Amino acid sequence: MKSQAHFGHFYQCLKKLKSIWIQVFLIALVIILLNMSVSVLTPYVGEIGVLQLKKDSMQDYEAEGNVEVSRRQVVKPEERQKQKVVFIWTTWRSGSTFLGELIKRASDKSFYSYEPLQIFQIRVFDKTENPNCDTTTAVSTVRDILSCNYTAHEKLLSYQRHHGWYKRANTYLMNNCKTKCADPTYVTELCRETEVHVLKVLRLSLRWARTYLEDKDLDFQILFLTRDPRAVLSSRQKVFWCTSPACIDPKLTCCHLADELEEAAVLQNDFPDRFKFLLYDEICLNVTKSLEDIMAFLNLPVHPLQIKLLEAKDTSQSKQSVYKNSYLQAQLWRKSTSFKDVVLPVQESCRSSLEKLGLKTFSTEAEFLDLNVSTVERPWQL
Repeated sequence: MKSQAHFGHFYQCLKKLKSIWIQVFLIALVIILLNMSVSVLTPYVGEIGVLQLKKDSMQDYEAEGNVEVSRRQVVKPEERQKQKVVFIWTTWRSGSTFLGELIKRASDKSFYSYEPLQIFQIRVFDKTENPNCDTTTAVSTVRDILSCNYTAHEKLLSYQRHHGWYKRANTYLMNNCKTKCADPTYVTELCRETEVHVLKVLRLSLRWARTYLEDKDLDFQILFLTRDPRAVLSSRQKVFWCTSPACIDPKLTCCHLADELEEAAVLQNDFPDRFKFLLYDEICLNVTKSLEDIMAFLNLPVHPLQIKLLEAKDTSQSKQSVYKNSYLQAQLWRKSTSFKDVVLPVQESCRSSLEKLGLKTFSTEAEFLDLNVSTVERPWQL
């Protein structure tokens, strides 16, 4: 009532003004002042309404999530079984696509953290006394992901969700996440509820492995995969992205391999239950037996999905195909590799590593092209 009296008084004063333009100006001024008052007061007078809006929004979010929760049948944290974490440590074109798909099939509920360091492009992070910013970031990222902790990695998730290779690899995430594939909180929770978590990294020097293995808060096992360096370099020459010296130069590749094998020997001795050395060429000699051996090391049963992958009839020469489940398929690189430009230079630079890996050194091109002559001469010995 009081405000109405004030407004009436203001109206009578306004009528006394003879200029219509003055009246219009004053009316506009009053409207502006009233709007400012509402804006200032709204957070206070409408606090209950704002809180209710937030509550309703959260309920909508939870309702949307419940569709996924009911489909996944999420188990409470205290009721979950211990998760098996498998760290595939390797480098480019070493057979990790096949191994990763094989280990991913160890469970119907497997989360595959596929190459999280790809965002750093083609490089290898060595362990030095004073690591640079990128190295520190890469190392801490891997540690977080080993714990299924994506809370600080929204940029990484956003990067991965726009790449088909990640969607194809992490099928459990893609089948469940819908609109929340880049939501750090959601992805963290989804990762932690799975039975098997597979992490594949290609860009870290193996000298970083001890840092993680000695971390009391981490519980995982490493499968360190390597391959005949001649096959590695041959394969790298056929992909467009392998242009940096760290990827394509035979001397640098052989030097890196020698360092990795030296470190692998120490790690296998110090952590026999947590570190396993694998030679891709040897795996291909008898894939079924190799799978049984790997799963025994991981203390997991062989899963029907793994058997199904090995029994696939469709083999392929595609660079990214996992259907190369025979020794012959795995040796086809020899038919398209220059003996002079690839084989001889690599054999010269990698001589000691080839010896440790038990791989044959070819003296003639004819012998190299004869696939009946195996590249594996004897068991590897680090």
